[in-house]
Amino acid sequence: MKEIKDYIIGLDIGTNSCGYVVTDKQNNILKLKGKTAIGARLFKEGEAAADRRSFRTTRRRLARRRWRLGLLEEIFDPEMAKVDSSFFRRLKESDYSPKDSRKQFNAIVFENATADKELYDKYPIIYHLRNALMHDDQKHDLREIFMAVHHIVKYRGNFLREDSVKAFKAAKFSLHGEDGIGPVDKLNDLLKEIYTEHAPELEISNLTKIEEIVKDKQLYKQDKLKQIANLLTKAVDSKDKAKLNKDIAKQVANALMGYMIRFDTIFNLSDVDSKDYKVKFSDANIDEKLDTLTSLLTDKQTEFVLELQSIYNTIVLNEIVPDGMSLSESMVKKYNDHKKDLKLYKEYAWC
Repeated sequence: MKEIKDYIIGLDIGTNSCGYVVTDKQNNILKLKGKTAIGARLFKEGEAAADRRSFRTTRRRLARRRWRLGLLEEIFDPEMAKVDSSFFRRLKESDYSPKDSRKQFNAIVFENATADKELYDKYPIIYHLRNALMHDDQKHDLREIFMAVHHIVKYRGNFLREDSVKAFKAAKFSLHGEDGIGPVDKLNDLLKEIYTEHAPELEISNLTKIEEIVKDKQLYKQDKLKQIANLLTKAVDSKDKAKLNKDIAKQVANALMGYMIRFDTIFNLSDVDSKDYKVKFSDANIDEKLDTLTSLLTDKQTEFVLELQSIYNTIVLNEIVPDGMSLSESMVKKYNDHKKDLKLYKEYAWC
């Protein structure tokens, strides 16, 4: 075969394939090792960095959960062995089907199914048990205590502050503060320290109205967002500062409502990748995202982020737990309300 010195290679590269063809200068397809030099190769499409990071974050979160629960078992094990030596083995089998040949026990919490049924009748959901442990004076079975603590440790929430548990007890939501210095005042003070000059400022004369909007269950979230952003915007004469005040007020409103926040906008950062500064406090993996974000910020900027998150946490907690109630009491109330509504629905639907 005559050797061809001049040839053209054409490539069509896609996300999960690569097409190729080899021709001469007259566009005639050539042959290579007896085969026509045209074809395609398929391969697995590459994953975006964000997708890989999401999977990695989930693996880490689940690994930490397993570590916490394993540590809890270690703490309870010496005393649990005196009460029920097969307790932890039954828990591990609780996911098995009754027909599974590996399953050795018919009960989960107690030694027999009858005792388990009595437990479920007394405490229909785990929050009934948690509530009882908080308020009952009687001595409870160690296995009941473990189940309640296990639930708390497993679903621990996502608050990052180091305050005691009492700091997150449901309380009246307020932007004013008990000592006259509220969270919005603190944000303004931090903005003055973050900006060397011409510091932006949030409007504090409308805080009572903002509190009413946040608590209003008739308003749509988007309507709340617009109204809060307008009420937080402080009017000034300077056009540049007015724009900055408006931009920051919008981002703070986004934070309070659980929407995406651009901290590069709040801190007026330029020449940075905005993706690194976008955060939603409502995200499940907020721990990891805040770790990444705060590594890029100064101490005062980090303090601003955590203060803003604290306001959001208070709002969310008060949505879940009405004033003056614990989380368990609130969940028990929701269960009872749902049970009552379901009974009423059945009466009307089947009459």
